[in-house]
Amino acid sequence: MAYDVNHTLVTFRGSNFTGTEQWSFGMRFFGSGTPTQTMADNAAAAGKTWITTASSGYAAMTKLDAVKVAPIGTDGKYRPGLVATESFPTSATGAYATATIHPPQIALAMTLQSSQPRGPVHQTHLYLPGPAFAFASGSLANIGASDAGNVIANFRTLVIALNAAGFGNLGIFSQKFAQSAVAVTFRLGRAFDTVRSRRTSIVENYQTLAL
Repeated sequence: MAYDVNHTLVTFRGSNFTGTEQWSFGMRFFGSGTPTQTMADNAAAAGKTWITTASSGYAAMTKLDAVKVAPIGTDGKYRPGLVATESFPTSATGAYATATIHPPQIALAMTLQSSQPRGPVHQTHLYLPGPAFAFASGSLANIGASDAGNVIANFRTLVIALNAAGFGNLGIFSQKFAQSAVAVTFRLGRAFDTVRSRRTSIVENYQTLAL
């Protein structure tokens, strides 16, 4: 199967729990120009602003470590003669002051929706690293509405900055059906989800009790 157009994949990578857990998510943009180091650095700067904005909900245990910009062809591989470019920002550490410690391997599911009412490019999901927000009282383990609103607003700011950096419009792409559409709406689940790409690097500590 093939994508219908060449595009650019921007991947953010970071760590949580003082580096013992890794997280990542990627977004595809319609821009098909050759990614440059400047574009990668600008994407990293936008990502740094996003994760260090206190209302994004990330405490000091969450960091952004790298941003990768990849030129993707219709076959899903790097376009001929082109390679990915990476940027490694410094001091990209969350600034949310009141940190609630949640279990590892949690995420907030962000849904990107197009103007298509249904079909393979109606929507897609990405999983943001779990923030340190406390659950809203009586919310059945949901974060508060105002916190969720801040997450969406700050993520929208990130996407707008990437668009301005030359990546083009954020898109929803189906390789299976060779279709694509511009993302026009963000929808955030207020309940924590599980990270879709799990890591096993967290050290287990066992405790025993004799019978």
